Amino acid sequence: MKKFDLEKQWKLYLERMDMKEENLHPVQLQETKRAFMGAMGLMLAICVDDLDSFKNPVTGEAVVYMIDQVKEFFQKEIQKHLEELNKELIIFQT
Repeated sequence: MKKFDLEKQWKLYLERMDMKEENLHPVQLQETKRAFMGAMGLMLAICVDDLDSFKNPVTGEAVVYMIDQVKEFFQKEIQKHLEELNKELIIFQT
């Protein structure tokens, strides 16, 4: 299901917006990608809720694949945030 790879879509988005990851401040990059993935997740939710996307098995499979990618992205973001909080707590305690 690589055809619907959201990481590839992220790269295309940056290209369309004339942005390069290496030119963005790390916080700007992080927040821009979060906004992109959030928008993709909402778009997919609209597809599931308001369209007949699941009547066609191939389309339904693609939507589920993309939803899984959004979910995985935000799970990783939460994990990174928790790791940063733990580092701050360790520094604070010592």
